[in-house]
Amino acid sequence: MESLCKLIQKVKETNTGWDRLFRQLQPLIRGYTKKLFFLEREDAMQEINLAIFLTVRTMKHYNSDRECLKYIATGVYYAYATLCKNHSDNEQTVSFEENYLPFENSISDGLSDTEYFLELSEQLTNISPRKKEIATYLLQGYKDSEIASKLKVSRQYIYKVKQELFRPKN
Repeated sequence: MESLCKLIQKVKETNTGWDRLFRQLQPLIRGYTKKLFFLEREDAMQEINLAIFLTVRTMKHYNSDRECLKYIATGVYYAYATLCKNHSDNEQTVSFEENYLPFENSISDGLSDTEYFLELSEQLTNISPRKKEIATYLLQGYKDSEIASKLKVSRQYIYKVKQELFRPKN
């Protein structure tokens, strides 16, 4: 596999090889795509790919693979944070980044990923079987429209349930 530095340098010089770069960064792309639950999967992937594209275009140094990856990861994180903030401002809800999803192996209130998922599973025991089924599909990465099709309900209903599931409990 070609080093990340060399691949980025080639992409910047020739504007070719973007597909190989995106393939090499798939773990980063998939990780952030899952965290952007309020977007359809394809939309989230496009946003993250765009963030990578813009970040790579601004890179000036390619000293090591680690340095390149850190620079790209930082650019993607800022794009992710902006999307979350915009979603939060539009929906008038608390940012899910701070309340729901593990980030960097912990949640803002200090729970580990394991504790978070145990707490989530406890919350799932208190909901209806239909909502639990929807939550299961969401956690498996299905889009709202795919879940709606499988369960023969409207996409708006799935979206409403998703918002209820991820709304903070006071």
